[in-house]
Amino acid sequence: MIVCESLIDIEREPAAVRAFLRDPPPVFQRLTVPLDDDLVFAATTPFPVHVSVALRSYAAGTRVLARVEAQPGGYFGIPEPVVGAILRRRLAADLVTLREVLEAEPLPVP
Repeated sequence: MIVCESLIDIEREPAAVRAFLRDPPPVFQRLTVPLDDDLVFAATTPFPVHVSVALRSYAAGTRVLARVEAQPGGYFGIPEPVVGAILRRRLAADLVTLREVLEAEPLPVP
């Protein structure tokens, strides 16, 4: 089993980040299928991948911790270290994209 985690800070309230993740635009929908009411998803890949997301409030917004658990099981004979490296890079890139999309949206007027 491969486990990787990535952390990123987003300058938006946790409620806004949670709402975005529950109803993502198409660019993010290709990646995941919600499994339950919490922020746990199953990625659409040829082997089992589960993604869990924890949101924590901090002074400037939300700290997002994403954790990926995958079981490639020798898919196409690719060794786990290679799959792990790909997953880590992809997870970090997806979190950067998430931050860019959320921070580009105008803040709601109270």
